[in-house]
Amino acid sequence: MALIPEIYYPVYARSVWLVGAEVSWVPMRANNGFVLDLDAIPEQDAQAARVLIINYPNNPTGARAEREFYDRAVAFARRHNVLLISDLAYSELCYGGEPAPSALEADPECETTIEFHSCSKTFSIELTWVMGQRPRYSTLHRMPWIIEPSSCLLRFGNISIAATR
Repeated sequence: MALIPEIYYPVYARSVWLVGAEVSWVPMRANNGFVLDLDAIPEQDAQAARVLIINYPNNPTGARAEREFYDRAVAFARRHNVLLISDLAYSELCYGGEPAPSALEADPECETTIEFHSCSKTFSIELTWVMGQRPRYSTLHRMPWIIEPSSCLLRFGNISIAATR
């Protein structure tokens, strides 16, 4: 099972469904600045989940999460033994002029977090990378390239396979 924001970039859920896993939607509300409500995740879903996907600055809302949210998300991931996947592709494209914080600021040893970043949004260059401990993202290196490399589905499709194991 994958925990996915209910307002999301479509690739997240589609890649999970592609590998036959289930999705549990994590609430996001305007009155909370569209920041994930981790407390609203049902306990049985938190226990069954293998991954939690977060995306801030968020596509499509433009919402930004601050460091305190990442502290809570990392604590949640540790408590429930889930892999926290942070999509930081829009970090330089946010209101206020300052780049958005990174989930890795809350998990500098990358114990439970991996983070995707890309030059495609800021510089229009199809270059994507992932940061984290190798055992956490090694699934990316073992999967056959069945989808074109420039596809965002490839990035999240491969890691979503971890949700089924």
